[in-house]
Amino acid sequence: MAALLFFFGSLLFRKPGGTAVVEQDGRVLYRLSLSEDCEVLAGTPETGYNRIVVAEGKVYVSEADCMDQICVRKGKIHASGDTIVCLPHRLVITVEP
Repeated sequence: MAALLFFFGSLLFRKPGGTAVVEQDGRVLYRLSLSEDCEVLAGTPETGYNRIVVAEGKVYVSEADCMDQICVRKGKIHASGDTIVCLPHRLVITVEP
């Protein structure tokens, strides 16, 4: 019971993030403010790409050409510590305070 309270309490009191950090191969490509709507492309159509969107204070991958589409299905994230990962493209999006 205590574990359930801790779990749901941590979900309720998560702090919204301020920046989405987009990294590929361990290199920072973008630092995107969650307060400004934008759209960027990581990669290329030739090498593999992820279309990353910031809208309404959340970040998500709207389109990718990877086979499994896990990054797209992850949906929108906004809380500090949230991540989206695309293993085929070695891409990680992390929300920071």
